Amino acid sequence: MSKKLLMLIGLILNILLVPLAVDASCTLDLKDSAKLSHISVETCTNIGTFSVGTYHDNKWQELTYRYPKPWKGTYLTLKINDRLYSNSIYSINAIQLDDYVKEKPHKVGSDAISTKWALPDGIDVEQIIKLADGGAIIQIKIINNNKGNVNVGARLSLDIMVDGNDGAPINIPEKGVITRETSYSGSEIDFDYLIAQDRQINPELTRRIFLNYGPERPSRVTLANWKKGRSPAAWEYDVDPSRSTELDSAVILYYGPRTLSPGQVMELGVYYGKRIVPTCSDGVKNQGETDVDCGGPCAPCVDGKSCLLDSDCLSGYCHDNICEVRPTPPPISFTQIFFIIAVIVILLILLVYLRKPRAVKPPKAPPVPPKAPPVPPKAPPVPPVEKPPVPPKRVVPATGEIVVNKTREGDRIRISVNNSSDEDIKDCILVDGVTRSADIHFVIGRNVNRKRDHLIWSIGDLKAGDKTVLEYTTSSKRRSRLEKFSFLSKRPVMARITES
Repeated sequence: MSKKLLMLIGLILNILLVPLAVDASCTLDLKDSAKLSHISVETCTNIGTFSVGTYHDNKWQELTYRYPKPWKGTYLTLKINDRLYSNSIYSINAIQLDDYVKEKPHKVGSDAISTKWALPDGIDVEQIIKLADGGAIIQIKIINNNKGNVNVGARLSLDIMVDGNDGAPINIPEKGVITRETSYSGSEIDFDYLIAQDRQINPELTRRIFLNYGPERPSRVTLANWKKGRSPAAWEYDVDPSRSTELDSAVILYYGPRTLSPGQVMELGVYYGKRIVPTCSDGVKNQGETDVDCGGPCAPCVDGKSCLLDSDCLSGYCHDNICEVRPTPPPISFTQIFFIIAVIVILLILLVYLRKPRAVKPPKAPPVPPKAPPVPPKAPPVPPVEKPPVPPKRVVPATGEIVVNKTREGDRIRISVNNSSDEDIKDCILVDGVTRSADIHFVIGRNVNRKRDHLIWSIGDLKAGDKTVLEYTTSSKRRSRLEKFSFLSKRPVMARITES
């Protein structure tokens, strides 16, 4: 026989025989006939798994499978970062919480059983199963004692059973009876409770699972076939909409995962039983209560309880979200009374003084301005002094003359300007007439421009004794004359123009 087959047989025998071997020494029970509630928690193996029952029709009836014995099919799974922990052996791919029990199941007061685990990730977990009217309240508290952020999630698996029906149909308000595997998440969870029925049509017994018994609401609600939803599905469950839940129904509630900062707490709570709606005596802070069963829609809280408004407190005074006795103002001392009277007297004196009429003085006459001094007589005008006329300067003309000579031999024309005076001349310009249609070619000379029938020769400065020449040829047979010769000089200079 192979080793794998032996391990499989051992696992099957463990699943079948261990529940039979569990005796009263491995369970912790609480039962309250007045509340019609019975809870049983495992204390030896699969520590913290539980079962819930209620009293109906003169007998105790199961709300979870295997009641009244604790059942490892109703269990808790934790997801801490990438690690999975579970208190049921059915989650074979998860780390067993039995190895990290901090406090075994023990009674808290007369109506609750607490189990605590300390995980190596710096996470402390407490599970409280509490007696409640017609059922039980399951509360989980997860605290991050690590120095850094931790990603935390919780999964609560309930193996539902109503009046002997292990495949109890689940009815969701305004969605109807669900008999196939279904999952809701996020905004799809628009309901506060689910109804487990003994049968699909015309049910006689109904049990409710309320989701709002803690600050944390589920992030996902899955209706599953329990046999398919157990091992190895420690966390994720692949929903098959074609798979029926009528043979073995289970409700899986997911919370998170989400990040918890150091010291932050995740608290979740679920009620399962035959209660119709939450009440102000169910021992749970719900339905808008500011503390357990008081404040909000319930009766005002006594001093020391949590509050939001003054109306949440019996004393009528809510201070820093705690109900307290309204403080009375201290009595007024004699010194304070004397000070108040003195202030009133001073104010009355000032009022009388300000209202007393006063004599009105006549206005002063404006001062008389002083007389202006007499204006002295004007002095007679002083006759102007006539200056003797300045005789004009005598200008001595320059000696010599400027000779301009124009000669023509055939088609060649020569113009010479000779300054034979003793005076320098400036800006000399000579204008010579030419035939408009004639062709002109310059032989000697520069600074000459032609404008139609004129040659304009800009000679410039010509010092005493200097001479300049312009020579050109023309195609015209017609003789033309010098039209203009101009210059500037300091003294008068004679200019003589000759043409031949």
